[in-house]
Amino acid sequence: MTAAFHVRVFEELFEEDALLVMAKGMGVQTIVAAFVRLHCQTDSLVLLLNATPEAQRMLVEQMLASSVALVPTIVTNHFSPVERCELYARGGVLCITPRLLVVDMLSGRVPIERVKGMLIDKAHEVSESSNLAFIVRLYRQRNGKGFLKAFTEDAQSLTRGMSKSEKTLKLLRLRKLSLWPRFQADVRAELEDADTAPQVIEYKLPLSDRAQAVQDALVECVDGCLTELGRMHKSLDLAAALGVKPTKQSDASGRSGADSRKNYTNKEHLSKDGAGGSGRTQEAGGSGELLEHALFKSFDSIVRMQLDSVWHQCGRKTKQLVSDLATLRKLLRHLCTFDAITYYELLLALSALELPRAGAQHRPLWLQMDASALVLNKARERAYAYSEAVGSGPVSGPVGDMAAIRTAALAAVKAGGESAAVQATGGAAQGKGGAVPGSAAAA
Repeated sequence: MTAAFHVRVFEELFEEDALLVMAKGMGVQTIVAAFVRLHCQTDSLVLLLNATPEAQRMLVEQMLASSVALVPTIVTNHFSPVERCELYARGGVLCITPRLLVVDMLSGRVPIERVKGMLIDKAHEVSESSNLAFIVRLYRQRNGKGFLKAFTEDAQSLTRGMSKSEKTLKLLRLRKLSLWPRFQADVRAELEDADTAPQVIEYKLPLSDRAQAVQDALVECVDGCLTELGRMHKSLDLAAALGVKPTKQSDASGRSGADSRKNYTNKEHLSKDGAGGSGRTQEAGGSGELLEHALFKSFDSIVRMQLDSVWHQCGRKTKQLVSDLATLRKLLRHLCTFDAITYYELLLALSALELPRAGAQHRPLWLQMDASALVLNKARERAYAYSEAVGSGPVSGPVGDMAAIRTAALAAVKAGGESAAVQATGGAAQGKGGAVPGSAAAA
């Protein structure tokens, strides 16, 4: 245990089965590791479900360092059914995916009566149609003595919808909800203690000029989607859902939104007068304060909840706008995590929907905005360089060939369909002596 409140959390959960909800950053994985360490022995079979691959690898490394009797095993589909049966009979802690465990439980490979308990990570993901709920149901039908501990650090997910936490407890067959927020008196006192307070060192790395241009264009697309949603649904109170006071202000300064925004990677507040374009009135759907919340919160989920009661009555354009908000938030996040080549390949996959192929009726609306062209151009400039060799003329490369390749692809689509477009694209690249952007050769 790394903190005193971790000991209290472990003792409380050890005495009674419960759903543990801890604030982010308080070390819920430390509690999971403590229960795993307790049952790393052959006389008990404990199943760890829904843990991420990174969390599983970290858990195995911690158990190796602790010199436990039996290191947890990560069970995947690479294990044959016979090998999995041997692992169940041996005992110990098994990290297994819910999908694989459902198959083994229905096939009779898992001795459910011998299972000493289950540990469920990311319990907020449990739903009526999930494999986790079905596993708990099968487990409790044949084993009423084994324990069941559930863990999550996403308290916000348990507040969405109608009685989400109560439904989660019902699906997990649990009666107790253990809440450990950061502002709890003893936890706060320990975190603020000068001797035990964690030392945080924050590094702020500025974006490059091209990456900053991509970010500003994506924020402009988000602003456009919010404005369009507010125009289509006057009753959609997005500001109240986020705790923002809707205001009306005119951005008459003529400045562009890109000049007045701060760096997204620093996660600072966006300027209120920089969310919209020049010379237009910003209402509740496109205010700078609302746009800020759209970037740093699960805004697409909040919009979906606001429209949940009338979702079946919403048109295709409304549903597409909600989907576009989720896509744009992911693109903003991936801009700071993906390398230039991977990010450009992601944009190419998304922009492929823009091609006028037969049957493509649900084109992303943000790709129809002017800012999307700037996103693609600047992302391409980050991935490919166009330079001149010393003592010679310009060197042709993927950047110079993009216009010819795209023109040939669009002309071929109109003439002969998608297969002809692929041939025309390859022919244009070969005729220019370059490679198709996004291919392994170009990367």
